[in-house]
Parts: sequence; C-alpha cells; structure tokens
Amino acid sequence: MSALRMSLPIPRTPSNDPVTLLFDRDEGTSALYRGVVVTTWRTWMRTELLGDAIGAIERAAELHRGAVALLTIYQLDRRFPIGVDFRSNLADLARTLQRIRPLVRACAAVTEFDGFLASAFRLATRAVVAAGAPSLELRTFTSRVDGVRWLGDRLPAVHATAEAQGELLGVSRFVSRWRDDHDAAGPSSAPPAAAGG
Repeated sequence: MSALRMSLPIPRTPSNDPVTLLFDRDEGTSALYRGVVVTTWRTWMRTELLGDAIGAIERAAELHRGAVALLTIYQLDRRFPIGVDFRSNLADLARTLQRIRPLVRACAAVTEFDGFLASAFRLATRAVVAAGAPSLELRTFTSRVDGVRWLGDRLPAVHATAEAQGELLGVSRFVSRWRDDHDAAGPSSAPPAAAGG
C-alpha cells in the first residue's frame, strides 16, 4: 500500500476550470472539479481509508467554499480482493457519513462491475446512507454517464449543460486512470493532461 500523495492542481480542463487532486493512493484517487469530488475506489471503502476520504471532502468543501457533490466510482482491482465480509464496517461508514453530511449536497455512486458483488455494493451503499444520512440525495448507478447526468440535474448552475456534463465525465475518466498513468510515467513526471468529454 502506498502512502498518501498530494499534488498541485492538475492541468485545467477545456473550459479552463481547475481540477485539483485531493489524494492519490493505490486503493483510490480523488479530485475536485467545479464543486464535485470525483473519486475512484479500487476496493470497498475499508475503515483505514476513511481518513483520506474525510480529508478529501473537508478540503474540497474548503476550496469550493461550500457543500460539494460526490461522484464515486467503484472498480475491481485484483490487488485488493474483496471478501464476503466487506460489509463488516458499515457502522463506521455510517458514522463517517454523519460527520461529513453538512459538507455533501448529493452523491452518485457508480459500480463499474457486474454480478452479485455489484448488487451487494449498491445495497451496502444505500444502507450506509440510510443509517448515516437519510436526507442525503444518493443514487447508485451502473454507468458513470448516468451518474454524471443525475448530478447535473442536481447542480444546474454548473453542470446542467451537455458540455459541462461531458467535461465532468472526462474528469472522472482522468481520475480513474490517474494511478495507472502516474505509475507508468514515474514519480518525477508531470501529471497527464486532463481530457474533456
């Protein structure tokens, strides 16, 4: 497991809005873009990862000067096998969500895998929200395109247009591949350019 790495803002998007890397570790990468915290987790949110998640949301709310939306993408990675007991920390997750609830406007959670495990992830996510922040607008999706559209409806001032949603989708793809690109380039390389839509 790598240590938490922070970075300067990533190069700007085509609309010239900054993308700021909030954290980067083998298990996940998170960035802030126009009031949306975009995070790719390559495993279930284990208790030892909660500090990074909380810190990212608190920092994002401070940078954004208000509550943020979350676009969370779950991907499977063979480096982080998920066992049948992955839901053992739901109470910890619910308490964490209670703590950060004032900083979160809405949450789109996307599982980019299929089968029983994907269904269990979606159910566990809804259970955490029901226990920790029942008033939080949360929806689970199997497609990040659908998740971005849903968030766009909730953030009309910044993400209602097709162009803005295309940029958010591009940023989400950038965040998802950041770890692979960063590892391939080596630690002394500059970050790859952010891509739009």
